[in-house]
Parts: sequence; structure tokens; C-alpha cells
Amino acid sequence: MIYSMPIFGIMLLLQHFSFGLSNEKGIILGMYNRAAIKTYPEIPDESTDFLNALDLLIKPPEALITSIASDPRLSVIFTAINNGIYTIFDFSIWLNTSSSTELFLSYKGRYAAIEQIAYDFITGNLYWCDSMYDWIAMKPIFTTKTEIYNVVIRTDLDHPEGLALDPGDRVMFFSDYGQNSRIERASFDGQDRVVIVYRGILRVVSLTVDTDNDKLYWADHNRQTLEGCDYDGSNRRVIRRMNTVSMTGVAYHQSMLHLVSFGAKKIYKVDLTSESLLYEEKIFTGEPYTIHAYDAETIKSEHDPCLTMDCHHMCVNTKAGPKCLCSDGFELNSDGSTCTDLSLDWIANILGWIEPTLSSIRSFSIIAQTSATIYTDLQQPASLTTDPYNGLYWLDRSVIKSSKTNGMDIESHIVTKGAIKTVVYKDFFGWIDKNKFYSARHISKAAENVLNTVQNANDISVFDSTLQQDKQDNCHIQNGECEDICVPEENGRICKCDIGLQLQSDQSCNSGLAFAEDLAIDYSTGNLYYTAEGPTTFQSYIGVVQRSTSFHKTLINYIYKPRGIALHPAKGYMFWTEFGDNTQICRASMDGTSKRSIASTALVMANGITIDFTTDRLYWMDGYLNRIYSSDLNGGNYRVLATDSDAFLMSIVTQERYLYYTAWNRQRITKMDKLTGLKVSFMLEYPELGRLDNLDVYTDEIPDVRSSCSNLNGLCSTFCFPTANGRTCGCQDNVKLQSDQLTCEGVSRCLTLHHSVNFIDCRPYPGLTCNFECKAGYQIVSTATAKCSSSGIWVPSIDTLCKETLCPLHFGNAVLSPNCNRKIGDSCSFYCLKGYLPTSSTTLVCTAEGKWNADTDTLCLPIVCPLSLGNAVLSSSCSRRAGDSCTFSCSDGYIPTTSERLMCISDGTWNLDADTLCTPNLCPSTIEHGHLAENCERHIGNICSFTCNEKYISVIDRKNIICTTGGIWSADTTQLCLPIKCPLDVTNGHVSSSCRGMIGENCDVSCGDDASMNIAHIICLSSGAWDKDPAVICRLHHESGNSLLSRCL
Repeated sequence: MIYSMPIFGIMLLLQHFSFGLSNEKGIILGMYNRAAIKTYPEIPDESTDFLNALDLLIKPPEALITSIASDPRLSVIFTAINNGIYTIFDFSIWLNTSSSTELFLSYKGRYAAIEQIAYDFITGNLYWCDSMYDWIAMKPIFTTKTEIYNVVIRTDLDHPEGLALDPGDRVMFFSDYGQNSRIERASFDGQDRVVIVYRGILRVVSLTVDTDNDKLYWADHNRQTLEGCDYDGSNRRVIRRMNTVSMTGVAYHQSMLHLVSFGAKKIYKVDLTSESLLYEEKIFTGEPYTIHAYDAETIKSEHDPCLTMDCHHMCVNTKAGPKCLCSDGFELNSDGSTCTDLSLDWIANILGWIEPTLSSIRSFSIIAQTSATIYTDLQQPASLTTDPYNGLYWLDRSVIKSSKTNGMDIESHIVTKGAIKTVVYKDFFGWIDKNKFYSARHISKAAENVLNTVQNANDISVFDSTLQQDKQDNCHIQNGECEDICVPEENGRICKCDIGLQLQSDQSCNSGLAFAEDLAIDYSTGNLYYTAEGPTTFQSYIGVVQRSTSFHKTLINYIYKPRGIALHPAKGYMFWTEFGDNTQICRASMDGTSKRSIASTALVMANGITIDFTTDRLYWMDGYLNRIYSSDLNGGNYRVLATDSDAFLMSIVTQERYLYYTAWNRQRITKMDKLTGLKVSFMLEYPELGRLDNLDVYTDEIPDVRSSCSNLNGLCSTFCFPTANGRTCGCQDNVKLQSDQLTCEGVSRCLTLHHSVNFIDCRPYPGLTCNFECKAGYQIVSTATAKCSSSGIWVPSIDTLCKETLCPLHFGNAVLSPNCNRKIGDSCSFYCLKGYLPTSSTTLVCTAEGKWNADTDTLCLPIVCPLSLGNAVLSSSCSRRAGDSCTFSCSDGYIPTTSERLMCISDGTWNLDADTLCTPNLCPSTIEHGHLAENCERHIGNICSFTCNEKYISVIDRKNIICTTGGIWSADTTQLCLPIKCPLDVTNGHVSSSCRGMIGENCDVSCGDDASMNIAHIICLSSGAWDKDPAVICRLHHESGNSLLSRCL
């Protein structure tokens, strides 16, 4: 569905613009109580200019005007009032008869949560922050359709408040107040977000810009500062600290900042160049919340680039150029200019709807039957319900918790995993998680029943008329005569007060008007001293609190505006400052007695005070005169140490040779030499720091104490006060000290007699801590100290301080006899677990130290089979425990006699004889044609001799062989002894081929052709030699001739 603006609507708006007075200028305020638009024609220069203030009353009178913007060229102003944004046409700063007073509604929100608004005078778009929905939205302001708007920023916002635009530079600035307070910069379409300020910022409710110099200025409501920086966050500075004044509105105009304070009911003007306050003016006709500078001269003439666009709904001027946007609930079409209503896209068959309570838009596909979230900003509500009989129930994240109606006895019940609402009915819990309903009994830990419900259910309730019967209790009539809270009890009622209020004797509640100004600790006792400043001397005092019991005592009454306080426990003095009609420095004993003034000359606003314990000198400061003074502890030797102009000095401490101090108009801590008064370089200015009210120094130095109080609280039951003469005891307000001057009336005393505990030098009074020891037969549970509570009960409980000394119940692999009490002196028997055997006697004795008389880790040892197996070796993985099956191997020189595995049986023995598992690995006992020596054992490594049989001879000279690994002889035993043979070689001839040369063998001999035979046969003798010399059997012929010739000659 495509919308277009009616022609008559445009004509009507143009008609409004035709009567403006564009040369007017002035200041416009948004007033509360009663609601009005207050104008100051012209820009006031001094307080007398405020005489011409004019008011345009707004109805209803209780309305809150949170912001104002304008276009003076068109004589139009825009204002945020409650939950709407309104436009006033034909506006005149003089609010005369020609000026219109009619408010036209431009936008209507659901909640009164519209914060600062800002106007883009180039495109005519108005922007605003919504702190309920946590978004920033915009709309073309000159349109009759109030429902047309676009949320440009909806993510990562906690509580947006301040907003400012620079239309020429096309940037917006906005502040977010939440867990991470900050100021961001973005384009007009919400893109290009950049955090520019995030340190030292609390709550910025108003922003303004100097568009000529690209400067951003803001008022920090909680820091009470007026600050500024460049557009990128650089060059940040604190322009002025508006001490004690919280500002709600700021407006820039021609190098000046105009401010309003809702609480102070004032308007201010600050010169940005000199940072000086030009005026402050009290407004008596209401409370100003916002301020706006109305001046057409400050608006530059700029061309609107959106005029070239034909945008269906609206156009924004971004850094990249003009851009069309659609109102929420519409989608920009592909042409970049027209918009389609998401309520029903009949082409895509998509149905869309809004869920206001969940702040989301969802769509449902009719074809696919699936839903999808277009965008969401879910605000899950807490669920609180009541059971009229059992108390209150609520959801804490996903856990159902309960308590009694007085807030006591908080219990956790069931983890619901996503519940958004819960109910309690009789003995059941019920809860929903959008599309399911779960229920369970009180005693259950998880859901027992699940029921599918409608999609996105967001609330549930139980109706049972019997649960709301009219029953009156003690609080029903006149609230039980309680002013604030009446809690019914079984036998009456009790009155209570809300947080910060105190119940009075007449059952009324009173917050008191005084507030703590300064604190000091007495390290002798830990008591906390403080000054309390009220509006009158009757409501100002100095008090002390015992931190351990929260008991309070008022020490000094009727003093006017006490400020700083300092303690000197070793001397028994406290010092404080007062300012007002009688500004002075005072001293008294720490019990509030002996008060006296020690300095009052030339003082206007005495603030912080400190003590130099090394020299016993006082230092204090005057915030009006901005002077630091020093004197001795009696106020003598009085002098001005230093001056710091325009600082507004507040707090001071001393550490070693230096002083450190803070000032409201300084964003730093200043360090100063305490002797010369000269400043020492220490800290630069940090604009991020807030108003520095107070400071202290954390040091490891031994604190100043008074031993008469630091030791056992001076034997006082409640307060121990150091004094110049020692110490005094005191009681909380409205309680008297008894005649012993130690004990307060009604003091609860903790019991000290106990069968197991002996207290040592103990004063058993509330708030005091005592040392103790355990009696014989008992031992300390945790610490050796206990604290006496205000109810007279030891913390921890005295019954838990010591426990009876018992010997251990569990140990090793033994089990104590069931009738053993394990007390000191007891003699107890034990038995071993299966698979274990006792190592000694089966009786133990519990000694006085709570230990058994024997090592309990070795009472019983596992039953194991022997490790030694003779010549066998167990596998390394064998634990030898009863039932183990193990493999083994044999030592060198031995071989296994069986392939079975060893089994360790229950008596700790092996199932096989360990001595027969392995047998020696021997070399053979025989050799061929010979025999081993009788002394040869044939073990591995043995060297044995041998003898060959008759007719055989050894082939080795030494006739020794070695038995090697594997039972193998070092030589082949078949070749050790070989038969004795005669050689078959004959000189100049040969024996027959059938001759083997064996002993006794008769062999034929043949000679060669050139030799003659002397012998035809030879016999092999037992010596292995022939019976004839083979060298002469055959002779060569010439040898024979020569022989014959020789014989002839």
C-alpha cells in the first residue's frame, strides 16, 4: 500500500508559514509545575533582562516539557511534552496576540519517555530520543500523518537522552545513560556510529553544538559539570564545575552557553572564552527543565538535496547524499523511493503485526506457515505473584524464588529455563515461556507437566474465588497505626520503614535531615567517626559507629555545619572543622568531652583537616579563601602555608613529607611540600574525573593507636574511647553505662563455659573477638578466634569451634572393627581386605595426638607370589597379585621345561615349581670317533678337552672345544677326530686308484715311464706311514744308471 501526502495538507502548512517574524530572537524555557513555555525576548545579557519573561501555559498543568527545538525562519517551535511531540506555528517570542498558542500533535508515543529533540532545518526532519524503547527516531515534521516515523538507531542503547544535530555536516550526536554511559556520533540515517566520549561521564541529559567551529557541548547532570570537545571527541575540557547544581538543559548561542537547573530553579549563562559565569537567575514561577536559543541568524542558508528525491515517506541527508527511508512497518522497494506496508503483502502472502508489549514486529508466511522476526527490542518483564498462605514468589532470571511477606527466608525452587511469567496455586508452580505452559509441585526440581498454548503468550493468571476471601488482619485497620509498612504477624503486627527511613517510637518513619560529611577511623578499635551536617545546629552532630555491631553513639550535638574530621588516638583527641556563622577549628577528647575551639581567626569556609603524626601538627583548608593553614595541636604557631586561587579547596591528607589535596574546581589531586608549601609535580588535569569531594591515602605505615583501647577493647563491653588521660567506655545512644564503668546495660554476654573450649583473656561482649584453645581430647576446627554477635551468640557457634579428637576411620587396606570408637586411648582391632595380609599385630591404639600407634599405610600389604624363580625371570608386567596369570622367560644358559603360564594362587605361591621351570641348556655329550674328558660339564661357556679313538687323530692342536650359546660346541664334532691315513703320493709314480691309504692296507705302486720300480707293493702302518719310503720306490732311469755305474766303478 503506497501513501501520498494530500495536496490540501501541504497548502495548509504553507499557509501557517506565511505569518512568521523571522528576525526575532530570545531564550525559550520548558517549565514544570506549572507547565509553561517561558520566553525571554532578546538574549539576556544580565539579570535585569529577565524582567521581560512571558509565559504560554500548557495543559494539563502537571505536564513535563522535556525539550524544545525551533525553525525561526518559519516561526515554528517544536516541543516534547509527556509522550508527544507538538508543533506551534506562527510562533512569536513575544507571545503577543498575533502569536499562535495552538499545539499541533506531530508524534504520539506510548510512554512519557521522549527526551531531547533536535531539528534538521535543511530537510525539515525532527529527531528524538526515546528512553523507554531505547531508540532514536526521526520523522518529517511538516506532515499531517503523525504515524509516519523511522527508528534510525535501535541497537546497543540503554537509556538515550541527549541529542544534537549539525545539519550542515550531516552528523548527529547522542548520549546514552546506562551501564556504559557515553556520547556517540552518527550519520542522519543512524549509520557510521562512533563513540567519541566514554571516560568520566555519568548522565548527560542535554547536548548542544557550535556548528561554526565544530564543537560539541554538554551538561553532565550527575557530575555537575559543563563540558565540551571537538566533533571527534578530542580536546575535551571541563568548562565549568557547577558545584552542587545539577543541570538539565544547555543551549549554545554565539560563544555563550545558556543553562537551566531543574532542582535549583535557576537559569545561567557562561562565557566559553573566559569560562566565567555571567549571571545566574532564580525563577520563582516554576521549575525549568529545558532551554533553547531562538535566533534565525544562527541558521545558515543551505540547499536541501532531498528536493531532488521523490521519496514516498521521508528523506534523510547522509554523508553519502540524500537517501529515502520508510516509516516503521514499511519496506523500501527496489526502486529506492516507494514503500510497501508490511501489514499484508498480498503478492508474497506475508502477514505482519506489532507486539507492543515486546516492542517487536513479526511476520508470518501464509504459504510456508513459518514466522520470523523483522526486528525486536524485547523488554522482558519481571514476574511477581503471591500465594496468600505461603508468601511472595518471583522469577530471578530463570529461577522461581520465594520469601515470606517480610522478605525473610528467601528460597530457590525450580530452574524454569526461559520462563517469562509465573503463577502459584495451592501446591503447584506454573510458568509460561511464550508457547508452552509448565507446571510442577513445590517439592519438584523440574517441570512435571507441559501444555502447548498459543504462540507468544506473555501473561498468565489463576482465578479461584475462594482464594480472595475477605479476611481482616492486624494491619487492615488504619495500617496497624504504622506510618509506612505494616507486617502482620500471628499475634499482632510489626511496623517497618522503607530503605533509608528509621522507625521512631511513635511508629512513624523519619529519614533525618543530616548527612555524613566526612569519615575517620580509630585504628585502636576500628570504630568509625563521622561528621553529620544538617540544615540547623539542632540537626548537626559528630557520631561514632562500632562497625562490628553497627551500634551508634552521638558524641557532640548542636554544632553548625561540621565538615572535615581527623583523629589522633595516641593523644586521645579528635579535630574537626565548622563553617557558617562561627567558622572554627575545634578539638575534643574522642569521647566527645572537653570540647574547645583552637582556631577561628580569618576563616570563612573551613573544609578538610588532617594531622601530621610525626610532628603533631594540624593542616586544614578554607574553601572560600582557598588557603591551607597549619598549627600545633593546641592551635598555636598558626600560619598560612599556601594559597590556590579559585580552587575551592575541599579535602586534605598528609603522607610522609607531603600534603595531598582535592578541590572542586580542579580535575586532579595536588601534591605539596608540607614544610615549604610549594607544589610538587604529581598529576595532570583529567576532564574525565568527577567532582573530587574527598580523598585518603592507603599506606603500609603503622597507624596511630591508643594501646589502652587496642588491647581487648579496653575491657569495655561496647565503645572504648581514647582520651588524653587513657580511655573511657561508652554505650550506644539511649543506653547507660553500668557502675563498673565497663559494661553497658542490657549487653548480651556470650557464654564462655563449654565442655570443649577454653577462652583466653576474653571479654565476651557483642562485637568483640576472643582467642580460645581446645581442651584435652579436642582440636580446633578452623580458626582460633570467635566473635560475639549482638545477640550474644558466638560466631562461629561455640559448639563448632572444637571437635573431639578422633583417630582416622579410614586407612590403607585395613578395616577397623565396627565397635571401635576411635577415641584417645582406645585399643581397636582391624582386619585386612581380601588379597591383603597383616604385616604385624592386628591391634591399634589411638594416641593423644589423634593418630594410631602404627603406620596405617603399611598395616596390610598385598598378597604377592615370589619374585625369584631360580633360573626363570617373570614378565615385567606381572604384578604377582593373587589371581594373576604371568609369562616367564629363562636366564641365559637355560631353556623352559613347560609352555604353561604361571598362576599366582590365593596363598601367595605359584601353581608350578619354580625350580623346574627352566633346565640348563647343555652341549652334546659325545663327539664322533672320540670322547670328551670326564670333567667336562658341557654348560654354556665350559671349555672341554677331548681324546680321539684309536686309528683317529685330532684335527686341532689343543684338543679343546667351547660350549657356546644355544648348546652348540665351538667346532664341528663330526670333524674333530679323523681316521689316520698314509699319504697317497709316491715320488715318480702313483698308488693304485683303489688304495685309500688306510692302516694295514696293501696298495700297488706303479712307476712312470722314465722310472724303474724297486718295490711293487707297500703297506700302510699304524703310524700313518708306509712300510717303504715312497720317495725311493720309483727311480728315474738316469738315477738308476748312475747308480749302476757307481756300482761298476
